[in-house]
Amino acid sequence: MSDRIRKVNALITKEIATIITRNISFKPDVLVTVAKTETVRDLSYATVFISVLPESEIHYVMKTLEHEHHVIQKALHKKLVMRTPPKIVFALDDTARKTDEMDRLLTDLS
Repeated sequence: MSDRIRKVNALITKEIATIITRNISFKPDVLVTVAKTETVRDLSYATVFISVLPESEIHYVMKTLEHEHHVIQKALHKKLVMRTPPKIVFALDDTARKTDEMDRLLTDLS
């Protein structure tokens, strides 16, 4: 991965987190975190990975983000100084769930 893509990923992660915090309201007990961003080499698309607590609210959060996608995309375009800002796609970050599953499997082996 090039240094430029790393910088763009970090910038998009930061800006999307700010946009979601300021512009999107979720249920009071729902915590939404922007975990990471992966941008394709030509910078045309960026996948933004979201983690959600509690996990029972994943469907609600993903539907809300899908519904507010154009608002988030427009706000991101205003923040980024790029010729053509990438189109964003939201995906679920399941790293925590996979880590818990691996811990459980390792504990079962012991």
